[in-house]
Amino acid sequence: MANGQTFRLDLSKWASATQEKLDALVRQTCQEMAERVVRDTPVDTGFLRGSWQPSIGSPSEGTGPGVGAVSVVASQMEAGQRFFMINNASYARYVEYGTSRMAPRYFVRDNVGRFQSIAEKYARQLKVNS
Repeated sequence: MANGQTFRLDLSKWASATQEKLDALVRQTCQEMAERVVRDTPVDTGFLRGSWQPSIGSPSEGTGPGVGAVSVVASQMEAGQRFFMINNASYARYVEYGTSRMAPRYFVRDNVGRFQSIAEKYARQLKVNS
């Protein structure tokens, strides 16, 4: 009986430590991705860059805490949750994808393409095996 209890306690410790690492991986990856998107958002008046709305679980409807809260929102993430970054500037799509008169800027698309390498970097740091 004692061996069974020890095994159960060891397994519980392992599961808890693994969950903590996964949560940290999610937090750090979301934080860096969001910061990169905000940093790479083109600035003319500053409205586009300031219009990012971070949220967890569902997209913000434009009344969220704003770009200044990226760190706060990302720090609340847990593995399995969805992180959203919505830009409520009506012209954000045109700046990202361009128009017939304006070249695309790809400030979101380019960073989405970096997701895998960013996640892998934090997985290595946290010693999370894939």
